Amino acid sequence: MLEYTREPFFDLHGVFVRQLRRTNRVVICGYGFGDKGVNRFLLEWMARDRGNLMVVVDPGAESIPDRARGAIAGRWRKWLQAERAKTLSRALAEVSWADIDSLL
Repeated sequence: MLEYTREPFFDLHGVFVRQLRRTNRVVICGYGFGDKGVNRFLLEWMARDRGNLMVVVDPGAESIPDRARGAIAGRWRKWLQAERAKTLSRALAEVSWADIDSLL
């Protein structure tokens, strides 16, 4: 996380946070919830508005609570139950935009 204050990560995280503030839907592909900094941004985004929803495309989606870092793992099942997180348990190459859109 110390690298976040250096180029290009500082700028990229700034753009990420600004975009999160502008939306209530996020589609996540290829991210395993292992980065504390990115997880923090997502946690704050989820806490800010109960209407925020994340859709995760991951062929191993059922194992997210087992492999995600603690803060995400501890909230994951609650988010699923509240339908604030939804998953497509397939590889991205097997998913169409219509599949994703149906969950948004």
